[in-house]
Amino acid sequence: MKEKDDIGGRKSKNEQIEGYLQERYDFRFNTVKSKPEFRPRNENHPFSPVTKFDLNSLKREMDRTIGISTSS
Repeated sequence: MKEKDDIGGRKSKNEQIEGYLQERYDFRFNTVKSKPEFRPRNENHPFSPVTKFDLNSLKREMDRTIGISTSS
């Protein structure tokens, strides 16, 4: 289900966050370990579990690069 655009045709904060992450990272759910994993997009790195440290790093990265302040 697609979220509605804000007034003026801007994307919602969630759409901006999802777009940013989809452009830069690959995500998958490891069904054996029952954990989400990620890796940088278009790189041949193995998938890594998403840790609290990774989540905080992604939040800081988005705040620094595209000015999206995420709530904790």
